[in-house]
Amino acid sequence: MGPLKIETADRNGEEIRFFNANPTAHRNNQPPLYLQPGWLLEPEKFPELVAELNAEKHQVIGVDAVHGIKPDEDVAENVSTIEKRQSSSIFWLMQQLGVSKVNAVGYSMGSLPVTAAAMHKPDKFHNVLTLNGSGFIGPDTFIKLCARHYPGLFVDMGKGTLPLWREIAQSLTVKYPHRTWPEGFAIAKSDIIPRIQRLLKQVNGVKVIQGKHDKTFPIDRVREQLKQAGLSDLLMEVDGTHYDVVFDQTRFAQHIHESLTELGE
Repeated sequence: MGPLKIETADRNGEEIRFFNANPTAHRNNQPPLYLQPGWLLEPEKFPELVAELNAEKHQVIGVDAVHGIKPDEDVAENVSTIEKRQSSSIFWLMQQLGVSKVNAVGYSMGSLPVTAAAMHKPDKFHNVLTLNGSGFIGPDTFIKLCARHYPGLFVDMGKGTLPLWREIAQSLTVKYPHRTWPEGFAIAKSDIIPRIQRLLKQVNGVKVIQGKHDKTFPIDRVREQLKQAGLSDLLMEVDGTHYDVVFDQTRFAQHIHESLTELGE
């Protein structure tokens, strides 16, 4: 298994990087799967996850732009700037590849633009999956989010989280602080439950895949919020921490595949 093959395309003078893995795959008439990584993570960090999904005959697509791209239109009302920018990435890539509909999975913060885009143009989405997603734990603050998130990184240090730690710290301080800080606040204040309730009426299916040992978005709070909303049946609880999606990609790819199989056509 090699690295993801990254392609480039020009968009109004801006070079956009993207990937289209296994473009000839057609599993039970399922549309391509759009992968939206978490906060500050590029798709290139998920080669094993993509390869495993390809092996199950899923075409997987994504855009390599951690802060999204400049929107051509007002993508959705009442969502943050980062959600609009990353939602625009989804619609741009679909147009670029001539794709009319996708399944979509959002990991961590990626759940926010995926659900925002699906609310804006539900006819372009078949199934929507969240993977250790943001916005499922009720009222939160950026300080509390960091207090849970960074200890989780230390717990997973032996798996190789130090480079991720450095990338987040650099993005917050020297690389893209004007974008990264607002994104962090957007994660903390997000409430995805109303979106899920709306999407259940608009798309084929929704599934919430959540790690039992996720410290960033604790499973007990996810359970409670879904229970209060009458959405407990959407929850798939799996072993793993928040960053095991990065460090145990083959297993989490199988959870995605199982969810899509369960939701069906």
